Amino acid sequence: MNNHFLFNEGTWTGEGKILFSLTPDEVPFQIHWDIAAIDPQRFRAVQRVEMVDQETMINVFTITRQQSGEFQLFLENEVLGVFSGEGVSDERKLAWEFAHYGVLEGLEVYERKSDQEYDFHAEYLGNDGLATTVEGSISPV
Repeated sequence: MNNHFLFNEGTWTGEGKILFSLTPDEVPFQIHWDIAAIDPQRFRAVQRVEMVDQETMINVFTITRQQSGEFQLFLENEVLGVFSGEGVSDERKLAWEFAHYGVLEGLEVYERKSDQEYDFHAEYLGNDGLATTVEGSISPV
């Protein structure tokens, strides 16, 4: 099994930009991950996304690590609701997707640059058909 940030207790922070399909503007943001072990195979990760002039978005993930680099996750968001997803990892990458057609579809990919840094890319399609792209990097606090 791969030893990525999502499977270890700790705090990670970073920054990036969000692009929306309706506008050419890039919205800068800061991101914070607080990860705690529930047991050796399950983790709780609280993700806070802070954008200028916007309310902080809080996502709570429950991750269950499986054999061979696969994992399941549940996303809880006060506005969006609760969603389940599937993920995979190898030595360099960690990725997951949510496939709730017509409600929430998307994927996130975290690529390890070093033990202390990941670059990430995410794409989401909302129930309104609008696309959101997110790019950034994180490192431990």
